[in-house]
Amino acid sequence: MSEYLTTLMRKKVSAAKESGLDVIDFTIGNPDLPPPAELLEQLIQEIRLIENHSYPNRETQGSQQLCEAIATFYRNRFHVELDPALNVMPLIGSKECAHYLCVSLLKPGDLVIIVEPCYPTYKVNAVLAGAEVFELQTDADNDYLPNLDDIPEHILRRAKLFFTNYPNNPTGATAPLSFYSKLVDLARTYNFIICNDNVYSELYYDEHPPHSILEVPNSLEVAVESHSLSKTLNICGWRVGMLSGNRMVIKRVLNVKQYADAGIFMPIQIAASKAMSTQEQFVSNLRNIYCHRKQALQDGLIRNGYWVYPSTSGMYVWARIPEHRNAPEHVEFLLSKGIAVNPGKAYGDFYSDYVRFSLNVPINRIEQAIERIVTNS
Repeated sequence: MSEYLTTLMRKKVSAAKESGLDVIDFTIGNPDLPPPAELLEQLIQEIRLIENHSYPNRETQGSQQLCEAIATFYRNRFHVELDPALNVMPLIGSKECAHYLCVSLLKPGDLVIIVEPCYPTYKVNAVLAGAEVFELQTDADNDYLPNLDDIPEHILRRAKLFFTNYPNNPTGATAPLSFYSKLVDLARTYNFIICNDNVYSELYYDEHPPHSILEVPNSLEVAVESHSLSKTLNICGWRVGMLSGNRMVIKRVLNVKQYADAGIFMPIQIAASKAMSTQEQFVSNLRNIYCHRKQALQDGLIRNGYWVYPSTSGMYVWARIPEHRNAPEHVEFLLSKGIAVNPGKAYGDFYSDYVRFSLNVPINRIEQAIERIVTNS
């Protein structure tokens, strides 16, 4: 098993800084902006209460308050009705979702379908569970959506789990309800479970908010969705995620997870549950900041020979390197100039000519990075 991408890139960035380079770090989707002030104040109040330092009374299941807040979010944002007791469970960040789904639902020899490019954790956890992986490669010509008709029937018959990620990391591509509807129909026909990773749903830059797969009629029969407050409230370190959808899957994940942790720190659960219904203006302002950064970065890259996917969502810019550059060496070349980015190959072998830039960099540093690219082009 290869080293985790974030760990690897952190080491590279640290080594470059230790050598004396001023590194502009575009590698990690790690917000550089503060959380809402009200959220911090709420957390401080809850930390001062002695009773909040015991095990949460429902441990891994999550507090009733947080489960109800998650259900309310889905009702208000996606018009989806979820039972807080059956269709929802908090996670210690959404990253652990892929692990628990694979451990809970798979046995050695099962088959998992994964849409690429994608967050590396899906494939790794499927392999750790002993499953085979069928990779669906996508491209910009079809807006990084797979043609579901191209999946061989023998693959669909064997499939147990199907991972999608829209809005997509790394591309920012989104999926229409028609795609989700067709996928749900396939899952019902061939009896597999879908997991859509929807953590970037609130980071959109046009008048069309991304959908949830749970909006599709009958999706609760075959689908779950992971989500997170990390990106939308700038609290990656708090580790507040959620899994919502099919009650059988929720139950099976909980049955495993209860042996691994005792739930999220109670003050964080309380503060997060209140913030989910009160921070719409904060998130709107955050979108404006990212939109401004995104436009500046895209424009600068395009002027310097990169092709940039024109996404309308997410926290990243997905770019194909200039044609005259050697793909495997390009990430190292940029790092030597003090610009750290993630290699496209980390999201699928088909994407070695691409790089991913995070938007968690202030506008003045984005401008400096573009200047360095111009100087060294």
